[in-house]
Amino acid sequence: MAVDGDDNVHLAYYDVINGGLYYTYIPSASVIPTTTGDTTGIITVSVDTYLAAGTKLMLNVRQETHGTETRYVPYISYFHNSFGETRNSIRVAWRSDFSDLLDGTNEEDDSFTGAWEVMTVPAANTPLIGEFVCNGVPTSGTLDTGGTSITHTNATRSILVGYMTDTRYEGAILKRQLW
Repeated sequence: MAVDGDDNVHLAYYDVINGGLYYTYIPSASVIPTTTGDTTGIITVSVDTYLAAGTKLMLNVRQETHGTETRYVPYISYFHNSFGETRNSIRVAWRSDFSDLLDGTNEEDDSFTGAWEVMTVPAANTPLIGEFVCNGVPTSGTLDTGGTSITHTNATRSILVGYMTDTRYEGAILKRQLW
């Protein structure tokens, strides 16, 4: 769970009944306790339901400006169980379509819709199934990678991912244009 600067609540979770990674947006107006139990504006969507995706997750939200619009973008890092014990089990997803809050996968066949960007993080060693996948979303312009400083003109378009493997702790910096 994450709360953004406008007091909106963002939830990411693995749904054991339906299978897969889901995201719920709860606008601040729905958070204020009321006697009516108003749930207006609460939206839940699938993010990644292809096979057994979405365990050991972490959610961060970053305020970003796209054109003239400023919005909060959720970033979810997670373990994809169907690729457990392989180097392809770490994933990151972020919302890419802001016209409406839409499902990232189709209910009928679990194919991706394009409303969410879902990326497999390349790992050097096999990530451990029982460990969480952590992420950070920088808001400043300089990234330091083990003594070599990389000046990144727009670090707010990068994601830091960390996870345990069978030999050590690994991390990745996703630093290309993410949208």
